[in-house]
Amino acid sequence: MASAFALASSVGGLLAGIVAFGALYAALGRHLPDPKDYPEPPLAESSVLVDGGGEPYAELVAGERRVVVDSRRISPALKDAVVAIEDRRFYRHSGLDFRGIARAAVVNVLSGTISEGGSTLTQQLIKNRFVDPAARDDRSFARKWFEGALSWRLEKERTKREILTDYLNTVYFGGGAYGAEAASRTFFSEPADELDLAEAATLAGMVNLPGFYDPYSDPESVVARRNVVLAAMLDVGYIDEGQYEEAKAAPLVIRPGAVLRAPEEFAPFVAAVRAEVARDYGEEALLRGGLRIETTLDPRLQRAAVRAADAGVDPEAGEPSAALAAVDPGTGRVLAVASETGKPFHESPFNLATQAKRQPGSTFKTFVLAAAVRAGIPPDAVYDGNGPLVLPDGTQVNNYREYQWGPIAVRKATIESVNTAYTRLALSVGMPFVVETARAMGIREPLEPYPSTAIGGLAEGVTPLELAGAYATIPSGGVHHPPRFVEGATRRGTGEPVGRGAQAPSLEPEQALTEYESGVVADVLRSVVADGHAEGPGRLDGTLGFPSAGKTGTSELFADAWYAGFASPGSGIGAGQSGLAAVSWVGYPEGRRPMVGVAGYEEVNGEKLPLDVWESFMLGAREDGSAPRVGA
Repeated sequence: MASAFALASSVGGLLAGIVAFGALYAALGRHLPDPKDYPEPPLAESSVLVDGGGEPYAELVAGERRVVVDSRRISPALKDAVVAIEDRRFYRHSGLDFRGIARAAVVNVLSGTISEGGSTLTQQLIKNRFVDPAARDDRSFARKWFEGALSWRLEKERTKREILTDYLNTVYFGGGAYGAEAASRTFFSEPADELDLAEAATLAGMVNLPGFYDPYSDPESVVARRNVVLAAMLDVGYIDEGQYEEAKAAPLVIRPGAVLRAPEEFAPFVAAVRAEVARDYGEEALLRGGLRIETTLDPRLQRAAVRAADAGVDPEAGEPSAALAAVDPGTGRVLAVASETGKPFHESPFNLATQAKRQPGSTFKTFVLAAAVRAGIPPDAVYDGNGPLVLPDGTQVNNYREYQWGPIAVRKATIESVNTAYTRLALSVGMPFVVETARAMGIREPLEPYPSTAIGGLAEGVTPLELAGAYATIPSGGVHHPPRFVEGATRRGTGEPVGRGAQAPSLEPEQALTEYESGVVADVLRSVVADGHAEGPGRLDGTLGFPSAGKTGTSELFADAWYAGFASPGSGIGAGQSGLAAVSWVGYPEGRRPMVGVAGYEEVNGEKLPLDVWESFMLGAREDGSAPRVGA
């Protein structure tokens, strides 16, 4: 009798306290904290990358896997299920459910444990959105007062529909999925507005203990919990007896929809996209996410690039690494990049195609050629090809193996890559004009107007992508389109365009050469293939089956080797035949290490491994039996 009296006294005291608590809230309502005074950090959302054809190929998870959607894109069944099991008086209370608090207090006293809570969906939203994560386990009276006060005020400022939608976009469902859309796609591989009753009840049941209700490890508990949710929906009147029985009898069918992860061969491209988004749209775009990022990726060419680089070198056997970059000359879209180091990209994330600045060797002679054509010097102009050439500062320029060529035309000097003739050509044009031409065509790294620059002796070097973008100026009719990985970005939830930052580089095309000038340069580079050595570029016409043009390059001591060129799907090479521009590089990532006695070669120059990689890529680009195509 005494214990019953004590229990009654305890319950009565609790009820009286709750009534007093409610009265205090009402009395102090005008002085409660305002949600507007507290920061509501933006929800982290996943971003999705789509390729040049509009197909998704990767998801960038920004801290939490979430896709924010509006109320119309959430199944009514899920809304009803969550309300029924989590806060059935949601549409009748004002943020605080005093009846629910009283009921929970009685249950807890009777059980002697904290077995039931009295928080409303509004309070849970406040806790998830306005309370610092480090303070969310604080159960003190002051913390509960703060959360309850904000809930009370939030209900005055937002509709029930807005609050429920915010809650369903915020709450954790388990499996790494935050929010209804991510949860629906994670467990059922479908959007949240397509959930049926049984699926909606399953997700609603997982909210209470997402770590416990795991459909993979304990499906029986998940089904039992689902049926509890269905019973609550029936009790509230959201479903009828027939719907209840049908959903209760439905088997639990989980259709996993994991995070969309890009294939390993896409990893270098994804890394480049992330870097460009951070640079042009801001770090916040990556941290917050929620974007649909339209990229320039051509999946077929990307796979071909990675296969070519992988087949061309074997770093695990002590051979050098390889990189390749391919660009659409007519638009500047980067279609593929490869970075082959012998390790998975995540283990060696330095992107050789976009970050490795190396000496371009004789590939730079193309810019001297372009400057000479701009200055009115024809390809049949003759220069002295003997050496050594002693410069005013005492520096000596020699030809490969110190070969003496005598008087030689510019076209022939290009085919044979004669250093002395090209240095004299550059000096006759003027090195400042050579530098100006190279910059106009797309070289952005520091360039000094020194004679050594004419044959590829740069201060910092260039990346394969930068060189590919500059070479792409030639088949585009002399128009330079700055290379880019990202076409644009929109908000996933609204489709609203996201603007590039003020500091983002210009993507506007620039006329670097006239159409005639670019045609002359293209014709000379075509001669490198058409009239070149059979063991070098001269073999390409026979193996590729379509015309191409290009230039080899080798830096001092064989530390870097290159092949830069372009192929056309048309009947010739020249203005208007934009085709595909690509650059391959081979070398050691750690620094300038001579490539001597590796891969079966006495010396590795541009005519060997880099040309092998470039040729393999172009063959892979036409596996369907046609000439290379540019991205969709």
